[in-house]
Amino acid sequence: MNKNITSYSLAILFGIVAFIFYHFVVFPLFLDYGIYGVLGTVFLIAVIIAILPKEKRLAFCFLMIGYLLLVRGLYRVAYKPTLEQLLAFVVLTTVFLITTKILAKQIKLRFVLVLCVVGGLLFQGWTQEELFFAKKFRVIYESPTLFNDTNVDYFPLKLVDITGDGQLEIVTQGLLPQEISESELAKQYTSPGRAPMQLEPSRYLVFQHRIDDGGFSDAKEGFIEIGKDQRYQQSIWNEVQRDYIGFPYYTSEWASDKNFIHRFSEIRKSLLDRGMLQMDFFYQLEDDLTVEIGDNLRITSSLFPLLERDSEKNVLMTDGSVDSVDNSVGKSVENSGVYELLIPQVDRLHVINQLLPFGQTPFAALALSTDTVEKQQLSWQQTVEKLAAVDNLNGLSEQQQTFVEEMQREGARFLGTAKLTQDDVASGEPEFIFYRDGLEIYQWGGAEWQLVAMLSPDMLREVADGEFLFANVTGDARDEILLSGTPSQVLRLTENPSYPMNDSNGGPYPYQWEQLWVAQDDVFRFEHVKADGEIIALSQSYMRNEPRRYLTGYRVEETMENIPGASKSSQTYSYEMKPIWRTNNTVINVNVGDVTGDGTDEIVASYYQQHRFVVLKEHGMPVQEGAWGLTLLSIMGIAWYRLRGHRKLSPLRHPNRKETLDDLSTTPWNQKGSTQTNQISDEKGIANTRIMLILIMVSITLLTAAGCSHPSAEGLPKTITYDIDSGQLNGQLLDADNKVTNRTFTNSEWEDFWNEAVQFTEVNGKRFWYSGWVVTKVQKRRTTSMYDGIVVREVAQQSTEKDTTLENSRTGILVNARLLGRPFRYYEAGEHIYLHEEGNWQRMQNESGFPVDWLARYDGQRLSIDEPFIELLQLTNTEQLIKAPQIIGRERILGNWCDKVILTVVGPNNAQMDWTIWVGEDDPYIYQYETKTLMPVPGAGMMQQTVYFRFWNYNDTSIVMSDPLLIEKQIVNRELLQIEDIEKVLADENMLAELTGQEIRLLELRLAILLENVAKSPVSAD
Repeated sequence: MNKNITSYSLAILFGIVAFIFYHFVVFPLFLDYGIYGVLGTVFLIAVIIAILPKEKRLAFCFLMIGYLLLVRGLYRVAYKPTLEQLLAFVVLTTVFLITTKILAKQIKLRFVLVLCVVGGLLFQGWTQEELFFAKKFRVIYESPTLFNDTNVDYFPLKLVDITGDGQLEIVTQGLLPQEISESELAKQYTSPGRAPMQLEPSRYLVFQHRIDDGGFSDAKEGFIEIGKDQRYQQSIWNEVQRDYIGFPYYTSEWASDKNFIHRFSEIRKSLLDRGMLQMDFFYQLEDDLTVEIGDNLRITSSLFPLLERDSEKNVLMTDGSVDSVDNSVGKSVENSGVYELLIPQVDRLHVINQLLPFGQTPFAALALSTDTVEKQQLSWQQTVEKLAAVDNLNGLSEQQQTFVEEMQREGARFLGTAKLTQDDVASGEPEFIFYRDGLEIYQWGGAEWQLVAMLSPDMLREVADGEFLFANVTGDARDEILLSGTPSQVLRLTENPSYPMNDSNGGPYPYQWEQLWVAQDDVFRFEHVKADGEIIALSQSYMRNEPRRYLTGYRVEETMENIPGASKSSQTYSYEMKPIWRTNNTVINVNVGDVTGDGTDEIVASYYQQHRFVVLKEHGMPVQEGAWGLTLLSIMGIAWYRLRGHRKLSPLRHPNRKETLDDLSTTPWNQKGSTQTNQISDEKGIANTRIMLILIMVSITLLTAAGCSHPSAEGLPKTITYDIDSGQLNGQLLDADNKVTNRTFTNSEWEDFWNEAVQFTEVNGKRFWYSGWVVTKVQKRRTTSMYDGIVVREVAQQSTEKDTTLENSRTGILVNARLLGRPFRYYEAGEHIYLHEEGNWQRMQNESGFPVDWLARYDGQRLSIDEPFIELLQLTNTEQLIKAPQIIGRERILGNWCDKVILTVVGPNNAQMDWTIWVGEDDPYIYQYETKTLMPVPGAGMMQQTVYFRFWNYNDTSIVMSDPLLIEKQIVNRELLQIEDIEKVLADENMLAELTGQEIRLLELRLAILLENVAKSPVSAD
């Protein structure tokens, strides 16, 4: 009995220690130190194995690996339902037991079973996120998933006193799980493949902390959602903000109550008329039919093309068609709440139209962005009328509010106030900070407001799409500016000694900019600054080069750089970020405030792309140090066990006899060989013990050093302090001033050079591969569309006789695209146009159920290279040229040496466009180009848009368009199956009795469309 208790106790202890070792020692080493962490972990395990007795080593390795695989496997299914988790536990435990029985017979199965139970209990007790946070925080609340549509990466998150009781509430966007499951509107528009360009709506959610009987009734239910409470509607409206979700492909509108349902219906009708919901009409048929009939008919959303709302075939269905579909939308939405509607500006085919021709893409993307900004601005002006407060003007004097409102009318964005100079520290009056074409700092001069400093994108590129925090992080009573960009920086205002004599720092201003610290990577990002100056940031691993950001606490420390032979007064100072704590979890939108009302601050943050938020509270326990200490104690315990066992079985004292070493000297001569052997074994044992003790001491030293230095001793690289001036930063912007300029073009030379490249590519580039992308960044928002495919603009002469129409159709374009994370394909060959998404091809031309002439809507020059690039030449021949074209070097692009040309122009709407073009040296093909465009966006700073395309394998004879009739045949085969199924339903009186009159008419209409499509198709089906 005692042996069983001991065995069970050892199994429980082993499971707990291994669990802690894995999550608080191994994981941090791997994530923070990369290959060095792997080597450190291997060394620790090797030390443990070396210390163990030989007969225990195999069992230890087997149990450790099997147990950790079981725990890891359980966390892999943590998102599954409880029943599936239980099934996974049973399967993993069974596999562990069977493997033990086969490979490690010396291990008792009950020991393994207890170990598995311990792992299962620990898995149920802590989530993976809780373990990653546990080094510093405990998780007091995790929200459910609040939004299903993966096209939106995140929603804003902030802490505001909505109820007016002095306690902060959590404000974000989404839909509660019950709304997602119960709302008819959510059912229709969250399913994959349905109306792919229309996103589900979101509501402003307000989470309030509630205490029941002095504490949580359920720790997971400590917050309730009060966003539909009519008492707080105006307060919620006041927190509505412009957030450019999906920009430039979407605009936002805000509405509440019945206005939301009415506006949603209007939007759908508008999109329907514009042909932007390609398959919307027959969604209602799928929803109205019973599940059994829908399954029997194989009716899925990808099979139904859209009937244009005003088409001739739709006239006969006014009693049960699109209007009635729209009238049913949103009826289950309660009559309260503030909603945001995301309205698509383009669909798949419109995106393709903007992509082609390639040289027009930067201008088309810019035009779309401008149009979206204008629509967003109009929508925002209508929304502002419902707001009781504008931005953060509360607490300002009447004179200050007047100044801020005047600046806002001029298009400036008010960022807040801060004490950035010594003058306002002494006077107590802060500076007012705005963003227009750059960062503008205003100071009250006694009679009027004066612009005392400015930081524009021309001076520092990161200002264009960065975000700003204002706080005192150096302890000198002044506030610094923490710029989150690529890279992030800490900036300070200092007096300009040359003022007002020169313009060396962006303008004749009294103050100039000083960089105190610059991140050495593009991942670091500031999130919040506490009142005591502690910076909460997101930073990457210390040694690993990966983009994941971990929640980390820092303090800015000033260090003096000793220069040999220099006096103390001439020593220079620099600043570095010292990490003071670190977690291994990735979050965004970090906020700090008291949301529980207990007088201490909590951290509230969002999980990226998961639409969940978490509330964290510091626990004050040395978890990380404790994990290292437990590891050290475990090693010492194993060593003690080994040494104790070695003494008990030492050959110097026989275990079954009482003779001493002196007694053994009287051993008969025929047994002396055995005694000598024992003495040799004893000497080996002593040597092994010494080696083991050395390993233990080395391990203790390494563990102690690691436990003390992790992570505070790993600082970011220091950066030399220097003043920002326009000359330095213009060099950063263009990335060319440090290179030898080979050639600068005059206007006539550039015109000749560019015309030659364009004409040569147009005449000789008859077929080629291409790839590219369009990336748009506004604040933290980033949308990407990616493309690759082939272009065939001229068909080679065929020796065999073929149909002329078919041969002509082999010129065209194939596009493999991804828009907002969703893939689709576009095929165009002559009059054959097809779109492939959600696993099926569909016709975009010659489709009876989709009578939209897309060819007529397209630009006839979409496959041309000549015409589109002419616009660039026109801009460079006018006063819109900022930086003259110049060749800054040569680069090899896919084996072809190219001249690298850069230039900067003012594009449409006064947007600054930086072009980089690679033109072949031998054959002047255009092999590659990239544009970076900056454009002001109201309420969001600057938009940064990057367009990149590469072209290669010009005139490769292997580049051919596939036969469009193969695609057509797939569609016809699918249509014939549907015809067969629908005819069976219409011929079966029992099935007809289960349908309504509207459903029967819809089936008859669908059957007529399918029959017409098959009849018109140029192929015969199997």
